[in-house]
Amino acid sequence: MLFCKGYKFILVVTHKNAGGVGIYVRNCIDFIILNKLQIKNCDCGTLWIEMKLNDEKYAGGVIHRHPDHNFKTFSEELFRILHELNGIKYTYFVCGDFNINLMHYSKVKRVTDYVDVLQSLSCKLLIEKTDRITKHSITHIIHIYTNYVKSSIVSGIIIDDLSDNLPIFAISIKTAPQKVYSILKEKLKKLMTSMENILLLIYNLS
Repeated sequence: MLFCKGYKFILVVTHKNAGGVGIYVRNCIDFIILNKLQIKNCDCGTLWIEMKLNDEKYAGGVIHRHPDHNFKTFSEELFRILHELNGIKYTYFVCGDFNINLMHYSKVKRVTDYVDVLQSLSCKLLIEKTDRITKHSITHIIHIYTNYVKSSIVSGIIIDDLSDNLPIFAISIKTAPQKVYSILKEKLKKLMTSMENILLLIYNLS
């Protein structure tokens, strides 16, 4: 576990112990784990939590779908969860490594159908650019989805070689965008420095 001051860390390990998924939650935010929203019949890493902010309920999710997992089964389960969240009027944000290359939209039928169904569920895709570029491929497999519409959202990609895939982010804002970007620039710089120091520590301890 990577310690982050002021935050709780929730971890779910996959059934085959092949890694897992986790969420950091600020200490001042009360939350419960939504076990009923786990993706069924699919050995993926999934974690959903419910948070209450300003008397409104929000759901936050993180997903890691392994490349060899059944595409149809995964898609149907994800659509079921998003439909259920819409039905109980939860605002949600979900992110993760979906291993579904959105660069193939309009080129590969199952990817096109996948995105079209998401949009039919009032689900917005917040990252629309590639998150990994190598000599051999260009992919867009790290996604953030939401049905949030009450205020503007700043989202983007951090250009840094912290991992194989470029880090992504999304932040709900009520401040003028130009002010947000100046604040984000400084905060993201500090975040990337902290993460690089943590990775260096892990490397030295290994």
